[in-house]
Amino acid sequence: MRTTAGGSPAGSPSSGESRTSAAVPADATPYETILAGLKALTGALQPSRERLVLRTRIIRQSPELRERELVNLASWAAALTTILCARGLGPMDAVFAAETATTTFRVAFERWTAEPLVDDALFELVQEGFTAVERFLRR
Repeated sequence: MRTTAGGSPAGSPSSGESRTSAAVPADATPYETILAGLKALTGALQPSRERLVLRTRIIRQSPELRERELVNLASWAAALTTILCARGLGPMDAVFAAETATTTFRVAFERWTAEPLVDDALFELVQEGFTAVERFLRR
């Protein structure tokens, strides 16, 4: 997934996303495919944390910018759904997987930019999010 000039997630996949998807072995599980993409994305965002914290504060103050972020995330989910379907996942499963991954990323990103004491790498927070989802589903 690409980022905008401001370092934020953008609304549509880039050739980098296609390369990430292509770099994942064909027999990778949907979860492994998603993690590979998120690892690449978070790795690109990690060095820009200070700038992204400031950017996120600005977005939180503007309903229009918050709406734009949600539109971008919906575009991500659609792109990820397409990738997962192309890898053989059924349409409904692909939508659930993509939406779960996108929401997990969004929550991790919000935590990473909102909590000054969170020194964890963004990808670690994403992984924690998936662990929390799994824990919830098994209750």
